[in-house]
Amino acid sequence: MTLEQIRYEKANEAVCENYDFDGEVVAAIDWQVYENEGRERIANVYFEDEENSERSKLGHAIVRFEPGSDEITEVYAHVDGHDIGSYTPPVSPAPGR
Repeated sequence: MTLEQIRYEKANEAVCENYDFDGEVVAAIDWQVYENEGRERIANVYFEDEENSERSKLGHAIVRFEPGSDEITEVYAHVDGHDIGSYTPPVSPAPGR
């Protein structure tokens, strides 16, 4: 697997599995890759208002990587200009286990 493929998988996991969007219902995610050596992935995150579809909204989740690496350095999201939610990194097993 290439570095870009690994970064895509890690960014997707960070946002889809390890990010709490403060209870918002995520309807869809559309990834974009930005310059700066591909170090930044931005996802358009579509939030669904289950009671009123006219109040559905678009937000963004940003995942940044260490240069030349698949190590995530930062994950955050915002909607309507406000940061929302929190990222909990996955727990890696201890070496030798």
